[in-house]
Amino acid sequence: RFTERAVAFIERNRGRPFFLYVAHPMPHVPLHVSDKFQGATEQGLYGDVIAEIDWSVGEILTAIRENGIDERTLVIFTSDNGPWLSYGDHAGSPGPLREGKGTTFEGGVRVPCIMRWPGRIPPGRVCAEPVMTIDIFPTVAELIGAPLPDHVIDGKSILTLMTAADGVRSPHEALFFYYHRNDLEAMRSGRWKLHFPHRYRSMEGREPGRGGTPGKYDYSRRTGLELYDLSADIGESKNVADAHPDVVERLVRLAEAMRADLGDALTNTAPTGAREPGRLAPARVDEPEGATKHEGDGSATAALSYRWVVVSDGVVDLMDGDQRVLRYMHAYDASTPERLHETYKCYHHVFDARGEHVLTKGPGGLYTHHRGLFIGWNRLTVDGREYDFWHMKGVTQRHAGMLELLAGPEAARQTALIHWCDGEDKIVIAERRTVRVTRGGDGAMLVIGFRSELTAERDDVLLLGDPEHAGFQFRAHNDVAEGPPEVKAKYLFHEKDVDPRKETDLPWAVMSFGLNGKRYWVQHMNHPRNPSPTVYSAYRDYGRFGAYPRTEIEAGETLILRYRLRIGEGDAPTRRALAQSYETYRQASAASSGATGGDGR
Repeated sequence: RFTERAVAFIERNRGRPFFLYVAHPMPHVPLHVSDKFQGATEQGLYGDVIAEIDWSVGEILTAIRENGIDERTLVIFTSDNGPWLSYGDHAGSPGPLREGKGTTFEGGVRVPCIMRWPGRIPPGRVCAEPVMTIDIFPTVAELIGAPLPDHVIDGKSILTLMTAADGVRSPHEALFFYYHRNDLEAMRSGRWKLHFPHRYRSMEGREPGRGGTPGKYDYSRRTGLELYDLSADIGESKNVADAHPDVVERLVRLAEAMRADLGDALTNTAPTGAREPGRLAPARVDEPEGATKHEGDGSATAALSYRWVVVSDGVVDLMDGDQRVLRYMHAYDASTPERLHETYKCYHHVFDARGEHVLTKGPGGLYTHHRGLFIGWNRLTVDGREYDFWHMKGVTQRHAGMLELLAGPEAARQTALIHWCDGEDKIVIAERRTVRVTRGGDGAMLVIGFRSELTAERDDVLLLGDPEHAGFQFRAHNDVAEGPPEVKAKYLFHEKDVDPRKETDLPWAVMSFGLNGKRYWVQHMNHPRNPSPTVYSAYRDYGRFGAYPRTEIEAGETLILRYRLRIGEGDAPTRRALAQSYETYRQASAASSGATGGDGR
């Protein structure tokens, strides 16, 4: 579909200037290939994936030629990083280059770049000058005659490198390789590559993964101040710093100037010229048919049933007609210890069928850190330090922006950017949290899809914890905890005699409880593509249950977790009916595993 849409876009826009960005999700793990290319090569699944990408590029180039725009179309084919070596046969090879993805050695940052522009770029031309993808923007701006913004642009136009004869030099005196927490780990100037002392990961001496399961990196490796001559030693195997002290001195001076500008966490240097991030307006992604985006003024089109209403600063309600359905709590106020305690994490409340009472818990009561629908880990390790994003000890989960508020006749969706910050207000994880709400059917009054995209912002993240203090959880109102025995929570599983303390990867669990003279039930479904093993906590009678995986997020990578909640009033459905509801969810997930909907489909 990527290829089909790209070709269709070219055909629609052949008579006017256009920009087409095609970002293939492959060959990133987990690997998938279309039926047509299964077994197409003798190099296993990875080879089949590369064959399909090769076919896709060919189809796009053919469309350019057949639409008569070949000589006025620049095509750039490149990548973002080297191979993810821990995945073994599901990763590529760095060839003679040292290390791979996740490092600043050549195997991690040096990637192919092929440019094609008949009549402008000489065929067969090879350029050995170092450039970066940050150079594409100013290059394209020069090509189309567009002025650059009036703030600092670190990239430089490489148009002359692309089109001129040999002998043209890179416009950069040096390139700088920042990684993790704004760590200046290495730099390059011409033939010279200088590494500064830093820790890195390696698969050397380790067993690589197979079949999509990664091997374990060695994270104990460290570099010193090391200089490599890439013209003679592309594999960065021979440190020549002692033989070329003048080169080291020159590069260190350039590095000091860059540290003064952009900072460097490795040397605790604060920036003086840090660049403001670019910002885009919230996107309308996969909107339900007839959806309308609301900007927070409380208005709604009469034809819509669902609508979002901003109640106050930090409180947004989802309405179904005149009834409240869901409430997003995202205020952050550190003005007093009490207010900080109330607002140190973002969460959602769920309302009853009449929109009169919340079924979920807020601050206070038994286990005050439990809040409605929430996610966290009490043992989250990064940079060798352990943080508690469950009890929120010295850390916060802060709402950083509303990315979408969509509402339609049958569904509504909300996505927020949430920063998980340590005690120094540095971002550990950037989370895109999405909820998608539909009416229930089959005995449920409400269905909530929950999707959490957790990106490790500065270093590898270990998500540990235990079933009592980790993962995506539903906490019933505190009156369940403090009420008589008849309102206490009870649990049901897909089979009789299941013990969630001993068994993992349960497909679902159901909790029922009493509140305000009525019974309610919640079915918590585990998406089949969530990491394994996933462990359920579903036995506490005070009304908190959920699921979590013990897993790792590599620096710069994103872990996607998906769950579905079905919520109903009255007695819980039969085990057979609940199993059928999960099977519907499982089949929908398998049929559209690459989609971005908040329910994880």
